[in-house]
Amino acid sequence: QMDPDFTCTLEDNDFVCEPEGEAGDTMDWRDSGVDAIVQSIYTFSGDFSSETTGTFNIEIQLTCEGSQCGEMAESMEVGSFPCTSTQAFSTSAD
Repeated sequence: QMDPDFTCTLEDNDFVCEPEGEAGDTMDWRDSGVDAIVQSIYTFSGDFSSETTGTFNIEIQLTCEGSQCGEMAESMEVGSFPCTSTQAFSTSAD
């Protein structure tokens, strides 16, 4: 379950929102017979190029603890742990 609080900062036209404390998802696979606990942390950032347009980025960092993290990375198709994925979006308002 993810219900994090984020602290956002705005400097000029750039913003960054980072989780406070241990915010993120924890996926504990041990009950399924897999010795792996995968933690994900989210960071949001972007910039405003005008009053109506900008970019929005989502960064997801994954880490893993346990003896079967290699197998879990393969099943999640992430290569290996730790890993980071970033997605970028353009935004505009009419």
